[in-house]
Amino acid sequence: MADNIETPFGNVATREEGGIHWQRVLIEALLNGGAGARQALVATALNGLMVDVTRVLGNVAVTGPLTDTQLRATPLSTTRHSALTASGPGSASVGIVSAVALPANVARRGLVLVNTSAAWISLAFDTAAILYSGVCLAPNGGSWTMGDLDFTTQELRAIASAAGSNLAIQEFE
Repeated sequence: MADNIETPFGNVATREEGGIHWQRVLIEALLNGGAGARQALVATALNGLMVDVTRVLGNVAVTGPLTDTQLRATPLSTTRHSALTASGPGSASVGIVSAVALPANVARRGLVLVNTSAAWISLAFDTAAILYSGVCLAPNGGSWTMGDLDFTTQELRAIASAAGSNLAIQEFE
């Protein structure tokens, strides 16, 4: 079989090996102190030419956007959560100085907090709460529900804009 093939777009430089035409690429580079020279470059994965991704083993970093087809090639795993057991409803009186409103609980799997007072309540996890910083619950119904992306078993500290502010607490295990 002869080298080079004719395409509808013109003649393409190839090298025939084992009945397969491999496209040849000619790279023009600045060599020898800036004098332009032509240099044949062997196509390899190192220079980004002739990369056969079907022969790649292991993980490969993706640097560009994935197509819909690529995203659907591997099904996403979905996890159905088991039912949680609610503890008895509780509350904490939050003052104008940061204090623990709910201790750490390694068995905690869910948490709902509702500000039932007329004052602002700010929350922090495992550190001192600062008024109007972190998670802020608006007066008369501001709430926070712990989810998969902000899950914590740490202690909850709170501070309020008025003494004796009520924080309703529902914990799940």
